[in-house]
This record gives sequence, C-alpha cells and structure tokens, in this order.
Amino acid sequence: MDEGISVVAAILKACKYFVGVDNGVKHLAWALGIPRTYITPYRMLTTQWILRYAPDYHRFLQVGDAVTIIQRHISDCKNAVEADAAKRR
Repeated sequence: MDEGISVVAAILKACKYFVGVDNGVKHLAWALGIPRTYITPYRMLTTQWILRYAPDYHRFLQVGDAVTIIQRHISDCKNAVEADAAKRR
C-alpha cells in the first residue's frame, strides 16, 4: 500500500539510520538529515555525475564492495544508534 509523503516522513523521523535503495525514500531520508547507507546497481564515477546526482556518494554501497567498505557502513550505523541511546540516558 502506498502512503503519502507526510506518513513516510513521520516514519523516517523516528529512524536512527536508513538502509535502503537509491529511490525517493532515500532522498527524503537525506533531506531529513538521517544517516544512511544506500544500495544501487550502478556506479558512475565521474565527478560531474557525483556532484549533480549523488553528493552523498560516500554513503553509497554496491553489491560486491570490499568487506572494509561494508564494515565502515555497519560501524556508522552502530555509532548512530549508540549516540541516540546515549542522548536518551
């Protein structure tokens, strides 16, 4: 079932970290300032493409990436959740 953007935004605001594909929801998470990792099947490496379409390229993950890259994303996710937990104490 499709939900309106306000419902999706409300759900995302409750999230500590977003993991998903490169689509509209990822862009909404980005606009809301939610830390994120996103997966996409393509990788355009030109500087012009990155600056225009993916300034959050450092949050990009592609199947087949090196384990060290994947571990960095997992660490970022863990740190975001732990930071939130520390704020709540």
